[in-house]
Amino acid sequence: MIEYAKLLTQQGSSLGQLATKTGIPKTSLHRYFAEVHPTRPTGAESALEGPPPSARTD
Repeated sequence: MIEYAKLLTQQGSSLGQLATKTGIPKTSLHRYFAEVHPTRPTGAESALEGPPPSARTD
């Protein structure tokens, strides 16, 4: 099932869509993908960081 979830992710599916299609809870999917891609920021982390340097007008 996780291979199917990876494929759907590559095709642009959200965690909610993955959960519906695979039967795997969103929390479990989030934890799995966080372990696989630990450097990839989540929405909350990236919101705290602010805009990327190229978007700043300092």
